[in-house]
Amino acid sequence: MQKMRRAVPDVGVIYSTKGFYADKKNIFTCYGEKTVDDMKTWTCYLCDCGFSTEVLMTHQITGRMKDYRLLVLPDWRVIEDELKTELLAYVEAGGTVIAGGPNIARVFEAELGVKIGEQKDEPVIYIEQGSYLAGLDTVYAPVETVNAHSLGKIYTADNRGAASYPAATVAAYGKGKIAGVYFRGENGYLASRSAAMRDYIKTLVLQTARPRLTLRAPACIDASLMEKDGRLMINLLNTAGEHGDIRVRTFDMIPPVVDFEVLLELTEKPLSVTLQPGNKQPDYRYDGGLLSVQIQRLDIHSVIVIDF
Repeated sequence: MQKMRRAVPDVGVIYSTKGFYADKKNIFTCYGEKTVDDMKTWTCYLCDCGFSTEVLMTHQITGRMKDYRLLVLPDWRVIEDELKTELLAYVEAGGTVIAGGPNIARVFEAELGVKIGEQKDEPVIYIEQGSYLAGLDTVYAPVETVNAHSLGKIYTADNRGAASYPAATVAAYGKGKIAGVYFRGENGYLASRSAAMRDYIKTLVLQTARPRLTLRAPACIDASLMEKDGRLMINLLNTAGEHGDIRVRTFDMIPPVVDFEVLLELTEKPLSVTLQPGNKQPDYRYDGGLLSVQIQRLDIHSVIVIDF
């Protein structure tokens, strides 16, 4: 009898039950709340960065945190006391948590090693990513670092001479790391899909955590790591095209994606790697615990099947 496929834990976005109901203005709906929009934003950030990402409610992550390389908390104003306690134990044992917004960062203010000021709402703020400044219409909180190092800056105007504050900070906590992000993303990324914002989040993740699965590929590829009957399966989905444009109601072409690389940490060398459908043999190599698979072309959906 075949087993059901299951997601292999890697990166998780936590959907706090208490956080959801704390700001809920009506019942029996899952939409229309800024915190839910912020959770969608974080999920899109991580998927667009090429990370295998799950959304996990409080009861789904409780007792399972050690299996994940990274756990992200969207900008909940409050979370369960038990959830906070378990998250801190997870970090202390070597895990990584990102508190993804000024409200949830305040919940972990002492552990983050910062002093968080009152939230501000500028018409637009600008997030530093390399040589770019990414504009966002959102709230932020000015932060003073005490026992943490900053990653990038928030500028209050579109120039580097303007007033600035840390966009995020990272602090050691036990054997792990805890990061805070001091702006909210729900009013910006879902509408604009800013490449600079996506790259900023990817930089933050890779400087704080080590996901099992990463891509060297365009942002239009979603990847999910699954397991079935002792095999690992990497689903690759091409999301390119005009379906994300609200002005386009029909389209008849999805451009293929060519020549990209899929990287997966493995503890043992695979016996075979195939690409389905079609039972194709992609070029791959295994070296030092890292599997690299070269994909020549992805039309819509393919699965890398790894046998041991």
